[in-house]
Amino acid sequence: GLSRNPNYKIYIYVPDAHNEMEVIKSMQIKIAVLFFLAFMGLEDFKDQCVSLWKILLFLITGIFYFCIQYQWISIPIFSKMQTSLTSGFPALPAIFLSVLPGTALLLLCWISNGAIGLADGLIVLALGIWIGFWELLGVLSGAFFLSFFVAGFLFFFHKKNRTETIPFIPFLLAGMFLNLFFSQSV
Repeated sequence: GLSRNPNYKIYIYVPDAHNEMEVIKSMQIKIAVLFFLAFMGLEDFKDQCVSLWKILLFLITGIFYFCIQYQWISIPIFSKMQTSLTSGFPALPAIFLSVLPGTALLLLCWISNGAIGLADGLIVLALGIWIGFWELLGVLSGAFFLSFFVAGFLFFFHKKNRTETIPFIPFLLAGMFLNLFFSQSV
């Protein structure tokens, strides 16, 4: 309940138009990423492979979006796209952090002789460019947790053995949904 203390203050959130625009832009980006992941996840689920052109399209559009966001490319229609999150934050550390998880997965793919899919590493690399390091960590946490749970379930009920693979991109899609849900409910 409320305290009867006269110094007790109640803060009321007053929406800021600039902040609302950033939320809308962020949601638009997340929806675009969800569509990319849905198309690639469906193909990964059905065929356990993803077309290279889809991965390249996801990667190139992510790089294009990053360049617009940090104003490396100036296009009049996108001139207001720079967010306060990126203003004042150098682009090179941001891109380095954003591609770090994808680069690590690609390195693990190479070390494990393909036990981790090359497409998974490339998609995580592109996903980092699209949504940034911290959001990517949230997506990957959800994806790894769900894939661990599902793999354990399939193994426990003898649906898959230890040598069989499961597609990872549908779990990235689920992790993105979880990230979207939890980031909006906070």
